[in-house]
Amino acid sequence: MNMASRAMALMCLAAFLAAGAGTAQGATTTISGVADIKGIRDNVLRGRGLVVGLAGTGDKSTAARKAIQKWLQSLNMELPLTEINSKNVAMVTLTATLPPFAREGQRIDVTVSSLFDATSLKNGVLLPTPLVAGGDEVYARAEGALSLSGGVPAAHSTVASLPEGAIVEKDVPVDFIDAKDFSFDLVLRNSNFTTASNIARTLDGAFSNIGPYKTKERIAMAYNAGLVRVWIPQQAQADPVGFISTVMDELPVDVEPQSVVVLNERSGAISMSDKVRLSPGGVAYEGLSVMIGPAQDKSENVRVLEINDGVTLKDVVDQLNRVKIPTRDLMAILQAMKDAGMLHARVEVK
Repeated sequence: MNMASRAMALMCLAAFLAAGAGTAQGATTTISGVADIKGIRDNVLRGRGLVVGLAGTGDKSTAARKAIQKWLQSLNMELPLTEINSKNVAMVTLTATLPPFAREGQRIDVTVSSLFDATSLKNGVLLPTPLVAGGDEVYARAEGALSLSGGVPAAHSTVASLPEGAIVEKDVPVDFIDAKDFSFDLVLRNSNFTTASNIARTLDGAFSNIGPYKTKERIAMAYNAGLVRVWIPQQAQADPVGFISTVMDELPVDVEPQSVVVLNERSGAISMSDKVRLSPGGVAYEGLSVMIGPAQDKSENVRVLEINDGVTLKDVVDQLNRVKIPTRDLMAILQAMKDAGMLHARVEVK
């Protein structure tokens, strides 16, 4: 499809979708905002290597000395273990994320972590290290000077980064289009029957009625709450990338909002969807009773916090913060509300 035809197709799609706008009860976003194409994903690479150049902050363990000995042997240098006593070397583990469609020669970031008793990786240099995937096949090699993570005291850092420190040595095959019927699958990040149905209806309505992609055949079908299959029409099979670009990034779709509460135990942060609702009830924790609605029983030995019925979770969190409830206790109270059936949202603890 040439540029003029593609532009005309997008204008027709925009007009079609605008005509049906205004009926959605939830939010509107692009399909790429709520779903991924099955088969297109990151791959985790791992490796073990040696960091040299440390100023006396390296490993002291026997295992590390044996690793150094083995590395020296690979360089045709033979030294007895008793003569290897360097504290300037550390054994490390490496992790990296290989993005989809990565190609030979591309550079990726690496995270380097001490394996044994090194106290700091400051000023360290990673020796050439292969990075492998699940089947022990080498996909990249890493080496270079380490960079300490921001905000971590330099003298105590045992985790460092290697920005663009690995070079991809092998292309990553990505096979996501079924050659039998020119279809691909959309996997929803949060399974929801309404959203899956809306995606299929949007694609079917748009591509089946107007523009150069016009076809009488069905374009999409929701198989369940988490998967929508999309068939590339014959007119677009010569340019599947253009068709997929339109599907993922240029069509607005109605999304059924989901209530989610995220409790980050490390940072103490609490995030939540808008207008998360609570049912009447109460929970007791560490001498405090939190009541949604009027309190049924009030004990003299328990502090009672009454909160009006019909409030949102944000209102409850704000009131608990006003009485200076510690963050850890606040998280425990929210989890107890979820367990009691008062909190109507999915709770994720990180």
